[in-house]
Amino acid sequence: MSTNFIMKNINNKEIPTVRQILEIGKNISQYDVSEDSEDYNKFLDTRLDEIEFILLGQEGVSARGFEICFEKEIESFWIRICIPCSINDFNAAFNFIRNLGNYLENTKVTTDDEEEAAEYDINTIEKYPYKEDIMNGIKQMTEIFKQNDMDTLEIYSIHRTVSFDEKMFTEIIKSDNPVEKFSKIITDIQYLDAFSANQNLYKSNESSIFGVYVLTETVPTILPYKPVVEYRYYNVVKNEDVKRWEIRLVGINGDSKDSSSYEMLGVMEYSEFIEKLPKDKYKFIDAGNILVEGLTREDMDAILG
Repeated sequence: MSTNFIMKNINNKEIPTVRQILEIGKNISQYDVSEDSEDYNKFLDTRLDEIEFILLGQEGVSARGFEICFEKEIESFWIRICIPCSINDFNAAFNFIRNLGNYLENTKVTTDDEEEAAEYDINTIEKYPYKEDIMNGIKQMTEIFKQNDMDTLEIYSIHRTVSFDEKMFTEIIKSDNPVEKFSKIITDIQYLDAFSANQNLYKSNESSIFGVYVLTETVPTILPYKPVVEYRYYNVVKNEDVKRWEIRLVGINGDSKDSSSYEMLGVMEYSEFIEKLPKDKYKFIDAGNILVEGLTREDMDAILG
């Protein structure tokens, strides 16, 4: 489910690059390519009509962000907001729409609605009933649980995925202000002061697939309680294809800024690690992920046995 706003390029302005889009947005960031990537500057210099879309947001404010693309066939910019999202995701998108409208010298933006498209002025775009959209999205998530046999539902956001179960959505809907409660949950998780462990999949010598996570000494880390294949791998790997999950515990022997100071302490089956991890060393941040506090060398040695 998404809400889409369309702004026509009525004055035939030059299609901006990603870099120019960020300049137009003023306080907007992109979340597709890391600044550390060797392709970063090339990406920034790519015109918007040469890529499918880019994910934008306001750092420190946005939760899921919003997407922008350029449709050549209708010479229009599309701003897409995935639902449900946070209140501030809409606010950031509205600010961007105003700035884009000023660049295009166009004050009109329309919604993409099959039943009845509506036109808004960029200076009064907040009149759009966005809280109703968010609420409808929350209700739709509860229906998905009722119609499907699933334990959790993953909502992808700018920094980390948030895992919801039916109980969480039920509690949100029963709260005094479901939209604000959902907004707070999904936003707070984005800005936790912790490293989100990367999921890596490999093939063994026997050609079986195994998944790996890494936990480093003293580094607060977000890990899945029970690993499943992440969305980015769905096209090539299914959960049943992964024969085992493991975690590698890494110690720091010296300066943490020196890569040579890192040493492998041991490798464990992931489920065994969870069993041996003291319950006072972690907490659940949602329905499927835990925040493990920065473990000491002694903590890791004890877990490894």
